[in-house]
Parts: sequence; C-alpha cells; structure tokens
Amino acid sequence: MKVKIEASGVGKRFRRRLGAEEVEAMAGLELNVYQGELLCLLGPNGCGKTTLLNLLAGFDTPTAGSISLDGCPVRMPGPEAVMIQQEYGLFPWRTVRGNVELGLELARVPAARRRRLALELIALVGLNEAVDRYPRELSGGMQQRVALARALAVEPQVLFMDEPFGALDAMTRHKMQAELIRLWREKEMTIIFVTHDFNEALLLADRVAVMTPRPGRIKEIITINQPRPRNLLSPEAAQAREAIHRALVEGIMTSNPKEPA
Repeated sequence: MKVKIEASGVGKRFRRRLGAEEVEAMAGLELNVYQGELLCLLGPNGCGKTTLLNLLAGFDTPTAGSISLDGCPVRMPGPEAVMIQQEYGLFPWRTVRGNVELGLELARVPAARRRRLALELIALVGLNEAVDRYPRELSGGMQQRVALARALAVEPQVLFMDEPFGALDAMTRHKMQAELIRLWREKEMTIIFVTHDFNEALLLADRVAVMTPRPGRIKEIITINQPRPRNLLSPEAAQAREAIHRALVEGIMTSNPKEPA
C-alpha cells in the first residue's frame, strides 16, 4: 500500500501563555497513513489528537521531526487536504448552495460549473430539498452534511475530521457515520478521523491508532478485520474492542505508572 502521509519523530511543545513553562504535547510520534484508508485517532482527553490532526493538515508546525504528504514536506495547509471540525463553520448569510460553492469561488471556478458541482454534491448528501435554506433553518445533522458537501466540492485527496459528529444525537450520528462510509467509498479519499468513542472507531476505521496521554505518542495501531456494515455485537468487534481497550490502559499506565487506570 502506498504511504499517503508520513509522520516521523514528531514532537510538539508550546506555552499556554507568555512566560509560562513549555508543555510537551507530543514526543517521538511515528505514524504512516496509507492512501485510501480511513484511519481513526483515538485516545484519552488531552493526549494530542487534535494537535496531531492540525500538524498533519499543516495548520501547525512540529517542533521536532517531520511530516510529509506524498513525499513532500507539509509546511502549510494546501488544496489537497480539507479539515472538518465539530463546529460546522457555515456562513449564516449564505444558503446551503452558497456555502457549498465557497471553496469553488475561492478557486475561481466559473459560475455555471460552480453551480452544477454544488447541486451535484448537495444531491449526493441528500439535501436537495434544502438548497435555498440558511444554516439557521437546518438541523445539526443537516448542517454537518452541508459541511461535508463543501469539503468534497474542492475534491480533496485527504479529509481530516475532528470529532465531527460529537454534537449530534445518537440516531443522527449513526446516519452520518453510514453516510461518511458511503462517500468515502465513492470518492476514494484518505480520511483521518479523530474520536474518543470506541464504537465509532469500530464502525468506521480500517485501522485505529491509539494514542498515549501527554506527551502524545502512538501506542499501538489496531487493524479492524471486519467487513462493512459492521456488527458491534460480533466476536470480531469484541476482539477489536478489547485490543483497543488494552492499548489505552497500557498507554495510561506507561505514561502515569503511579496512577490507576
């Protein structure tokens, strides 16, 4: 399999405020993400999942080590990668179509083609009836679909997702997970998805990268060998859940040997 993103010896230090001591958020992190895979990052609160996502996407720079995309150093965000966060980031004064067209406008795509592409993507995420609505008129799940369509409009090679379904109710979240799998298969993207939910990782991921508490490292990568759609009550799911849980506990114990897991 082709390596799409490579993180080698990545470390990150920062200060919370001027004059404060440095915090070591990440140290010696190693990770390969393969082309076309859906990788979930999972770990305890404060382990650096979002920090790592921002580093991989080029929104921040490591203080040690290197990150590359297709063999080229990542120094800033580029058009080949898009980030979707829990906050949908929709512009309230733009309609659904206007929000989806935003990236295409910035890329100076002609208006007729921009409209056609936006309408195709709006149909793809099942929002035909909401084309002319504004964000305030949409449910949380519908807003997340708009954010997903806007991201897909620029045809990214990599999609970074930071707990995008965390604010949704359980039923809507399940629908969005299924929708993401469908779109991922259709668009053949590489997706890196941050979550703290075992079941979400088991439903979505080809592999789950388990992170340790600060300073964040990759403790273990668990491959989910179960065809989709997945049954979370199956023996395979139980085995994968146990492997993830064991890696999390071992990571916590290694980082904080005097603290109970």
